[in-house]
Amino acid sequence: LAKLKCAYVAVGHSERRQYHAETDEIVNAKVKAAYKHGLTPILCVGEELEVREAGNHVEHTLAQVEGGLKDLPAEQAETVVIAYEP
Repeated sequence: LAKLKCAYVAVGHSERRQYHAETDEIVNAKVKAAYKHGLTPILCVGEELEVREAGNHVEHTLAQVEGGLKDLPAEQAETVVIAYEP
């Protein structure tokens, strides 16, 4: 993507999490890889309907944000774009 002059890359999309079993750890590795290659990650977070109906959507979503940003330097963490997809 960097060779194609893309500036941003979406990571953690709900379909990747659901159908490809991408965990917060995998998403975090992709966030770090994006920065390594000069891309700004768009961290997709959100919950499935069952989580929302159970009333756990805030905790679930915050855990995804924390997992995606784990061990990132502050200067990188503050430039991540967070996309909430309910």
